[in-house]
Amino acid sequence: MLQITNSNALIFMKSNHLFTQKVEKYIKNQRLIDAGAKVIIGVSGGADSTALLYALQSLGYDCVVAHCNFQLRDKEADRDEQFVKNLAENLKLPIEIIRFDTKNYAATNNISIEMAARDLRYNFFDKLTDRYNAKFIAVAHHADDNIETMLLNLIRGTGIAGLKGMPIRNGKVVRPLLCCNRTEILQFLAALNIKYVEDSSNREEIYKRNRIRNIIIPELEKINPAVRQTLYESISVFDETRQIFDIKIAEIKAEIITQKDNNFEININKIKDLPYKDTVLYEILSEFGFNKAQISEISECLTENSGQIFYSKKYKLLHNRDLLTIQTITDFQNIEVEINENQTQIALPIRLKISAIDRTDNFIIPRHSDVACLDAAKVKFPLTIRQWHEGDWFIPYGMKNRKKLSDFFIDNKISRFEKEKIFVILSQNRIVWIAGLRIDNEFCITKNTKKILKIELY
Repeated sequence: MLQITNSNALIFMKSNHLFTQKVEKYIKNQRLIDAGAKVIIGVSGGADSTALLYALQSLGYDCVVAHCNFQLRDKEADRDEQFVKNLAENLKLPIEIIRFDTKNYAATNNISIEMAARDLRYNFFDKLTDRYNAKFIAVAHHADDNIETMLLNLIRGTGIAGLKGMPIRNGKVVRPLLCCNRTEILQFLAALNIKYVEDSSNREEIYKRNRIRNIIIPELEKINPAVRQTLYESISVFDETRQIFDIKIAEIKAEIITQKDNNFEININKIKDLPYKDTVLYEILSEFGFNKAQISEISECLTENSGQIFYSKKYKLLHNRDLLTIQTITDFQNIEVEINENQTQIALPIRLKISAIDRTDNFIIPRHSDVACLDAAKVKFPLTIRQWHEGDWFIPYGMKNRKKLSDFFIDNKISRFEKEKIFVILSQNRIVWIAGLRIDNEFCITKNTKKILKIELY
């Protein structure tokens, strides 16, 4: 642990280091943080956030240390919490520490651990801005993180928007270290003998970002030793390209979209003959939460008969003659979505993958509750997805008698909050699967099953 024996001398050393000067120049050029402003700083105790804290503190900002213990790494997480607590005390800075049950939050909300940690972290930071009357939340993402984000987005297929990497600012959140790379951060810490902690999970290759950091980028460096610098520069180019692109898209939107009350109408005749209609549709509809697969289906149906309906998390899109009408959805209580036999993916109200596979001798039925394997011969399309209703019943797998879903939920200690998020899949008004929980016994695979219908949550 760093012991501060001469606070003024250390602050002078930090503020005059090339790293700190670079950060100061970046903040001023980008107008990121007002001079002397109160800033909530997310500090994990790792090298990046520790360097950010020391830099901003030495530059005269009114810093509040915020630390999240996600309780995912047992003793190591407790070690990090104590380190950050000691760090704040040494620097004589206020500190806020919170512990989260991250695994439970992820399971309850059906999201990944990484996404759960992100949601919890930023919700906590946002509350602190109110508590301390702060306008800024500083996080320690740096240039190498930006490269990883760009590559992740490229792999996921997020379009040109994802190629520009992380935003320098996003509401209250600012990223003062995007101008610096990891090497510069470590050199700064080493020069001033500033200690930090290592997160062992950064070496675990189960996380996509770690695989890019530890495997993919080193392989790219074998092809081009200067690949990091090349990608830094490319991100800047993509950012400027995106700005030009946005101007043109805004012009097209103004011409083909009209708003009536809370509904949006897209003129099909003005869009279907565009040589780049798929790109325009993506830029319009992705803002309403429709994914790439849905947008491709919508594009294909522009010249077909009207009447088709598509759902995103918050919106419903109706193909109505010469218009695509987008309406806000308040809830999914009364929504029923059909799954046709040729569909392989559903985005909402829940995300499903559907596939038909031949039964073979070596086929093993997955035991994961997020996967349902049904006897395809017993299932009749179209299937229907809807929320469960009071009075619904099914025959639980392995049993012979009917059971009300409400009783099944009680037996399985499913909370009221969890019940509100449960959907059922039906064939001819008969429940075949309580999504993520149990299939109906009448539709299970038997020794006579020849074809399997596989439905999985993702």
